[in-house]
Amino acid sequence: MQRDNYRYKQFMAYDVEWLEFVIASRKGQAVWQGFDVIEGGIANDRVFNTIELYSQGLIAQDVALQRLQYEQPNNQICILNQTVADHYLHFMESNVINEKEKTE
Repeated sequence: MQRDNYRYKQFMAYDVEWLEFVIASRKGQAVWQGFDVIEGGIANDRVFNTIELYSQGLIAQDVALQRLQYEQPNNQICILNQTVADHYLHFMESNVINEKEKTE
């Protein structure tokens, strides 16, 4: 998908395409090349076991997808193009957090 002249890939759910993308990435394949921005569900601790079982051939793809259907994706955005970051991300402010203040 083109978005503002950038190559944008969005995964809407933990589906076959997302699963295969994650597996390929974990195998060292650069499936992310060709995109400027990728958005989709995080392969976090809740889904990690399913991904590992599938990637090791211990469960079938349909079983992995059935398990993943119960997970609500926590979305992440990966910006792979510095021009996109420079154009869309702007520093607004920073705050110093004092360790003492956090515990009081």
